[in-house]
Amino acid sequence: MNKREFRKQAIDLRATVTRREEKSLAIWERLFTRFPWPDLGWVCSYVDIEPEVITRPYLQERIDPPAYARSGSGSPSNSAKLVVPYCLPQHLNLFHLRDWSQLTETKWGLQEPAPHLRQAENLVEPNQIDLFLVPGVAFDRRGNRLGYGKGYYDKLLVQRRPDCLAVALAFQIQIADEIPHDPAFDVPMDYIVTEQELIDCRAQR
Repeated sequence: MNKREFRKQAIDLRATVTRREEKSLAIWERLFTRFPWPDLGWVCSYVDIEPEVITRPYLQERIDPPAYARSGSGSPSNSAKLVVPYCLPQHLNLFHLRDWSQLTETKWGLQEPAPHLRQAENLVEPNQIDLFLVPGVAFDRRGNRLGYGKGYYDKLLVQRRPDCLAVALAFQIQIADEIPHDPAFDVPMDYIVTEQELIDCRAQR
């Protein structure tokens, strides 16, 4: 089965996920148990669309500046800064999200920073990121990932620092025995977190 056929099958399978909110909560609890949220630094995460693992409410609770903005202190708290990706024709750029009102819905249904905000002072380089939280259509236990076919995350993750982890958030139903992949191009995950387990992909490669 080639990638296109596998992707279609995996998307159809993911669409059968039930109790998405309950399972997403379990995934985030497992994530925080293994990877305590950083006090400082930069976390890059996707903003979920259905039927992906939910991210937004958990990011809202933990990302600076909302913590200090609510307090009225006017100075940053000791929590990580949130970066979100947005699509350009050939790659992803990274945007420092300071307020959720900066996001707007694209014609594809994605939540991305409004175009007029995409100025140089709001952009972050991939090698600045301390933790990537990555979506996908399907994964295997060696960390091979099947995305939507554009290679955006592969181009992004290859630029990260050696000490920066790529952690996929996925429902258990998205874990396959083997994913069609190209080792010369596809970037594997370091870990996958599901509602049932945390998979150390590096130990299985």
